[in-house]
Amino acid sequence: MKPASIIITRFPFTSQLGGEEIHTFQVAEALREHGHSVEFLTSCPILRKYAKNNGFNYRKIWLFKPPVSIPTYAIFTLLSPILFVWSLFVLILLKISRPNLKIYSLSFTEKLLFAPWCWMLKIPMVWVEHARIGNWFNKNAWKFWYKFWAVGDSVRIVTVSKVMKKDLGIAGVKIIPNAIDQKVFSKIYDVSILPEEVRKSLQKNKFDIGYVGRLSQDKGMELLIELKLKHPEIGITTIGSGPYRELLEDHEINNFPFLNKEQIACFMQSIDLLVLPATETDPFGLVVLEAMAAKCPTLVTTKVGVSDYLANNAECIICKPEDFAAVAAKSVKDKALLAKLKEQGEKAITRFDHQEMLDSYIKLFE
Repeated sequence: MKPASIIITRFPFTSQLGGEEIHTFQVAEALREHGHSVEFLTSCPILRKYAKNNGFNYRKIWLFKPPVSIPTYAIFTLLSPILFVWSLFVLILLKISRPNLKIYSLSFTEKLLFAPWCWMLKIPMVWVEHARIGNWFNKNAWKFWYKFWAVGDSVRIVTVSKVMKKDLGIAGVKIIPNAIDQKVFSKIYDVSILPEEVRKSLQKNKFDIGYVGRLSQDKGMELLIELKLKHPEIGITTIGSGPYRELLEDHEINNFPFLNKEQIACFMQSIDLLVLPATETDPFGLVVLEAMAAKCPTLVTTKVGVSDYLANNAECIICKPEDFAAVAAKSVKDKALLAKLKEQGEKAITRFDHQEMLDSYIKLFE
């Protein structure tokens, strides 16, 4: 195999440390360990900081934000002639200075701008789709440009779940299911590593339901509130931040904005059920795998990508969003079901091999 010069590009609408960024770090390290040269070309401060701290070359260049809102769509469209010329200039410089150049693209901006030039310059592109497909894509006039180049010989599209492939609506999309490094979550932790206020929160109730993630409407925060209103005897504790934090606390749902990875694993080992009650497509739901590795029973809605890979009422409880409150209330009282989920969930997690996932990304560049 001839080593490639792989440029990872990302020009996001907003930047925050999340699953996409962590996944990108892991893939970058795997590609470098496999002998490839890996660099970052990005406006994302999180990726630049990671690159600097981990010995990757990186360069900040200007490309406009993705056209996924009315203002950015209008400005991007007006500037598109300049942006296309600038993109050609950037790619020519990369092509001249880097042998066997390949592009690993994460955001809408560079997929739209780089695709025609990469085809012309014979630079292979891998488009990775992590973000939920919504109106920003389905009602976007630039979607047709995206789809035109998506079926070309120079582009390979990868996504993380069957539901994401369906939402994209493009033939030939490769699915590489997400996976986690299980070691941190399978290790047994003493509850003393949790902050005192978290321990107290979990000691007040007969049954404890937990949630880890962003506190937003699409993640199902309204459903958590509905569950608490109908079943006040059930304790609900959330780990994360977002616009619903104050509303959750108003309904006596405890929230702690930050725990480190080991504390999250301990939290999962301390609750009766971890839930991901998404009301809109959640591309995968890595937190479900983390909970299963921690031997914590899980409940997800059909909107969560990982639900396509798990057996209902055996490895995970899966329900429609509108049934969430009733199913969750019933499940926490079914000790036999919870015990079964612990046992079968721990076995199911072995199907999501972290190294196998990374090897699949490495093969994209062979």
